[in-house]
Amino acid sequence: MPAQLLLVFHSQSGRNETLALHMRQAASAVAQDCEEPVSVVLKRAWEADSDDFCAADLIVMIAPENFGNISGGLKDFLDRVFYPAERAEALGKPYALVLDTGNSGTGCIQRIETIMQGLNARQVQAPLVLYGKPDDAAIAQARELAEALVVGLDMGVF
Repeated sequence: MPAQLLLVFHSQSGRNETLALHMRQAASAVAQDCEEPVSVVLKRAWEADSDDFCAADLIVMIAPENFGNISGGLKDFLDRVFYPAERAEALGKPYALVLDTGNSGTGCIQRIETIMQGLNARQVQAPLVLYGKPDDAAIAQARELAEALVVGLDMGVF
C-alpha cells in the first residue's frame, strides 16, 4: 500500500486554499518520481474525517489563525478525529502545519500542538507561518515543504 500524505485545509478567504492547491500540485509531481508509491490526498477540513486521519502516514494542516486561535474548520476536524484516532490506536502520526494569517500564529500553533500531543503526534518541522495573500515567495515555500515531505515519506524518514 502506498504511503499517504494528507493535506487538510480550512480557508474562507481563499488564501489557504491557494497554498493547499499549490502544495498538492508540488507533492503530486514529486510523488511520481518516488521509488515507493506516495499518494497525495487533499481535503477540506469540513470533509476530512477520522478514516482519512487514520489512513495518512503524514498529515499537513493548512489554515489561518482566527482571533488568535485555531480556525473553526480545522478545530472541527481535530475534534472529529481525536477520539476515533485514539480508539483506532492511530497515534504517533507525524504532522506539519502551514498557517497563512494576519497575526503571529502563536495562539493557533500552541493549541494545535496541545491537541496533537494528546494524540502523541510528532511535529516534523517548525510551523510555516505566512502573512497575507500568498505571493510567489510564499507559494514557493509551501511547494518546497510539500516536496520535502513527500521525499521524506519515500525515504522512510517519517
